[in-house]
Amino acid sequence: MGKGFLSFVIGAIALISLVASGALLHGARQDSAFQKYRFLELEDIAIKRALYSSVSEAASDAFAISVASQTDSYSGVNEAVYLRLAEFERSAASQGYGIVLWCGSPSEEARRQASEDMLSQKTALLPEGALPISDTGCRSSYAIDVLGRKIHFSQVGFSAYFDSFGAGFASFLPSGFEVDF
Repeated sequence: MGKGFLSFVIGAIALISLVASGALLHGARQDSAFQKYRFLELEDIAIKRALYSSVSEAASDAFAISVASQTDSYSGVNEAVYLRLAEFERSAASQGYGIVLWCGSPSEEARRQASEDMLSQKTALLPEGALPISDTGCRSSYAIDVLGRKIHFSQVGFSAYFDSFGAGFASFLPSGFEVDF
């Protein structure tokens, strides 16, 4: 069920991209800089929603399994979240989306520079000062509250590059971003 759901989530990103780019291409009255800004803003929201849904599903499944098997819920949920974050990236890549999840505290300048570098390199890049989400050091960038059934993210972000639109950006998850499960 996890892979099918993740495909659905990535498909939702694709649909939003298609609708957004179609709407932007037909809006001849607006200048291209504003259109690109709107497109990237919609993509930012779509990726955050897809990430929320994906992590929520993985944590919920892991919690249910741990309760049923009477094992440590915290460890099960923690491992599921860690694996799902890495799977999210791979699934997006397999469907043609350049998304790189990361943790850390890259400066605004580092995120801006990564966004600019994405244009010339035509791929999603980590900002300077960030670690790939698969790095075990990133496990400290989220806290799991098993009793409250929430995951609290801090210092987690992503970079995204859209070849079809020739644009990329690096974005933080909002401060206090939490996922219910």
